[in-house]
Amino acid sequence: MPRFVVPGLIACLVLSAAPARAEEAPAPEGPRGIAFEKGTPAWADVLAKAKAQGKPAFVDFSTEWCGWCRRLETDTFSQASVGEVMKGFVNVTLDAEKGEGPELAKRFGIDGYPVMVVVDAAGEEVDRIVGYLPPEEFTEEAQRILRGEGTIPSLRRKVAESPDDIEAGIALASKLATARSEEAASLFEGLCAKSATKDRATQANVRLAWASALLAVGRGPEALAQAETILKDFADTPAASEVVPEVGRAVVGAPAARALAFLDAARPLAKEPRARFQVEELAVMLHRSQIAQALARQAEAAGDDPDLLNQVAWMSFEQKVNVREALGWAKKAVELSQGAPEILDTLANLQWLLDMPEDAIATEEQAAEKAEGGMKAQFEATLAGWRGTRAHAPTDRNAPSAPVEAPGPK
Repeated sequence: MPRFVVPGLIACLVLSAAPARAEEAPAPEGPRGIAFEKGTPAWADVLAKAKAQGKPAFVDFSTEWCGWCRRLETDTFSQASVGEVMKGFVNVTLDAEKGEGPELAKRFGIDGYPVMVVVDAAGEEVDRIVGYLPPEEFTEEAQRILRGEGTIPSLRRKVAESPDDIEAGIALASKLATARSEEAASLFEGLCAKSATKDRATQANVRLAWASALLAVGRGPEALAQAETILKDFADTPAASEVVPEVGRAVVGAPAARALAFLDAARPLAKEPRARFQVEELAVMLHRSQIAQALARQAEAAGDDPDLLNQVAWMSFEQKVNVREALGWAKKAVELSQGAPEILDTLANLQWLLDMPEDAIATEEQAAEKAEGGMKAQFEATLAGWRGTRAHAPTDRNAPSAPVEAPGPK
């Protein structure tokens, strides 16, 4: 499933999807909000209407499962102030997974939602708005695009008129990176060459912008290479201190030695408290990623040994990583052990952690029934805690309570 586009600096979590809209529910329209074209008009008809009215087309790419898309519709698209500004566009909503949607989403390089692309009557991108924005910020962006400020056409003109304007070149290349990656790469390469005659700070800024653009389109290894170059060759520039907050997440998933070397290079450059915090936040992410990989290798090595599978499943529960995979490991261990009570308890705790309360309680009841002595008493105490939580929990509970840990080694 494609990722959500969400706010945040190093965002690895996403907003849970809201329930799908009923097919008959129309998008917000009329005087209260944005007046979208009814239904799903053909792309050719959208462009024809844009040409006839002399307006750009505003295309809202959405999906049924996208929670932030529903938030955008409810909070922003429904506002009269937004609707007034959006009269300057031909407004269309497209499901990126139906009809012409998949082809158009691919054309514009979209793999996360919501994304809103503004195109001219020829279907060429003018600009885009990425992710959820509240009404005031959304309105400011829409007005900027209508004024032609910082749009792709205006930046193309600026670069053509002033080829040595590095900042304009960076802005244009960054906007082209998603849908026109080859053109963007060519621009960035040219900017690197031009900046070689400039000061070191300018050279580093070009590379940082390139790394950020590469990361935005999912080319993490290339982004990491640029980031490493900045840390190595431009450590004395302001851009070096921005590498971690801007593109640090590119190192997640890299080999451990490379990732740790990246951290070692970044730490001395983090002078301010917030910068140091961000470096260590990245360190936590990296170590958790390494833990997850190691646990997966442990589970593979455990084979059909139920005790070893139980150990790795319990460690995953304690570390709160690989928990869905651990659910499968625990189920296999239960089957191989013919329902050993301590392994049933591991499975129950994972079920509770994954917000499967009824399954968790049923599994822990089996564990308590088979257990003896102190183990039985502990499992019964766990059950009492879970039942009490269920009895007092709100009906729309979104997260499970902290699971009760079983005593002693698993």
